[in-house]
Amino acid sequence: MKKLVSLLAPSALAFLALGTAVCANPALAQTRSVVSVGQAGTVPRPAAIVLTGTERTAALTAASRALGTVRSVQGRFTQLAPNGGRTAGTYYLQRPGRARFEYDSPAPLLIVSDGTTVAIHDRELRNTDRAPLRSTPLFFVLKNNPNLDADFRITRVARAGDLLQITARDRDGEIDGELTLTLQGPNMALQSWAAVDATGATTTVRLDTMTTVARLNPRLFIADDLQDPTNRRR
Repeated sequence: MKKLVSLLAPSALAFLALGTAVCANPALAQTRSVVSVGQAGTVPRPAAIVLTGTERTAALTAASRALGTVRSVQGRFTQLAPNGGRTAGTYYLQRPGRARFEYDSPAPLLIVSDGTTVAIHDRELRNTDRAPLRSTPLFFVLKNNPNLDADFRITRVARAGDLLQITARDRDGEIDGELTLTLQGPNMALQSWAAVDATGATTTVRLDTMTTVARLNPRLFIADDLQDPTNRRR
């Protein structure tokens, strides 16, 4: 169980802010390209200012409200491993409780949540690990009416220029590690997130595109036929 939850942590963070960019700007009904913090490269950023009091509360409330508004989205993501390795893939999200993260070859992972169970399938090992959705961060970020401040232990909310950074831990202490979201601009467009595990290793994930859709294929979220990589197209 611990292995499954730790693997989910980087991907699960995608949900924490997908809604913030989509619902705040109707123009995002079309595909949106995201320039990540890493891509910004040479642009200097001002020092981060930690938010407290009403500013902190307002930032978390706005993010929670936006998150709960998004219904169905899909796009491309890039993941940077602690050793510098880079992988990419496609994600599909549908509230409440459904998600799919397809890693491009040669990465063997496929992660699917069907609303009740989260499954991680390793195509090379032909093995699937499963856990109840409630035992993973996906339950909180994909549920209806999420509340980040209540659902997670928020350890830091900071602003650096037009960037907002939210750092969170598991409120019950059952999941090791720390997660930091980076969002940009008045519409809180998600740029990237970083997951620090119990060993201090950091995995960074960047959402490269985001598209809102009226409806996603229900087969995307069926966890019973993960052995067949073409199940989403039937």
